[in-house]
Parts: sequence; C-alpha cells; structure tokens
Amino acid sequence: MPSPATQSESSKQQNLFGIADRVLPGAGLGSYSLAEEIRLIYSHGKGSRLWDVDNNEYIDYVGGAGALILGHSHPAVVDASKAQLDRGAHMFGIANDCRSDISPSVWSKTSCGGKTRALLCRTLPEATVSTMLVCPYNDLATLRKIVGEHGHDIAAIFAEPVQRIIPAEPEFLQGIRKICDEYDILFVLDE
Repeated sequence: MPSPATQSESSKQQNLFGIADRVLPGAGLGSYSLAEEIRLIYSHGKGSRLWDVDNNEYIDYVGGAGALILGHSHPAVVDASKAQLDRGAHMFGIANDCRSDISPSVWSKTSCGGKTRALLCRTLPEATVSTMLVCPYNDLATLRKIVGEHGHDIAAIFAEPVQRIIPAEPEFLQGIRKICDEYDILFVLDE
C-alpha cells in the first residue's frame, strides 16, 4: 500500500522530500532510507502513535527499538528530560554526578559473580579502549580469543544488533550468545 506521502502532489511530505532528495543520499540517514512509495516524514509522536507532516496518524510498532517503551512524550520522561536539560545537554560521554549516583545501584542489582570487566563489540575512542576490552564488530574469531584470555574476569559482553548502519552477521550474535553461555557471561544487546 503506498504511503499518504505519495498520494498528494501538494503535500508537505513532497516538499520536504524534494529537499532531502537534493542533500541526503537516498533522502534518508544511512541505511534508514525507505522506498519512495512507502517513505514518510514524521512531525511528532505521543504514546504509541506517530503523525506525519501532513497530520496522518500511524501506530509506532518500532518504539525506538525498545528505547521508547513508555511511548513518545511520556510525561515523566519529558519532565525528567527538561530537568536534566536545565543542568546541561550532552554529558553521556564524560563522568558526571548522575552517572556516579546511579552506578552503585545498577551494579548491586546485577549479580556478576565477582567479575569486574565488560567486553564491547564496537568502535570506541582510544581513552575508552584503554580501560575496557574491545572487539571489532562482526569479528567472532577475535571475540573468542579475547574471551579465551579474559573470560574469567568478564562480567558482560555488550553488542548492538545493528552497529549504526552495519547489520550483524547472523553467526556473530549467535556466536556471542554461545560464548556467553559457555563462560557464564551476561550478554547485553544495546539498542
């Protein structure tokens, strides 16, 4: 079924895609480009619903891949976000009091059997690399080697099912699961 965006010659969708077609490859971001007959430009969301720029309403079945489990614009999340924005906008990459305050609580609720390290399957800045074990994405052989050398000390392996626009090879995620089971390591799928 074609999207409402392709039904109307005068829609805001058409105008915005005209701009996007000129300046963005595939009129989208990375691999998130959709076929012309189903593409949409959304303007806002509330709860489990999304609206496009022409005010057509849709059910959001993706929900931010789990990040929006409470839905779009949940009042508690909006209030907490506004309170944090008053303190500063982008502190996830540096040490801050919120992270320090919550870390002991999270750590105490995750039984890791005395293990103290995490293994990330992704690309990271050098400063982070020096304090963690890091494996290249989709490289199961290197992951096996790292776990073979440090498995007794690894509490969790973190990996993304899709590394930005690079999908995981099917055997990569299955391999991580198998290694985690073998070494009694928590497997965390990030986003």
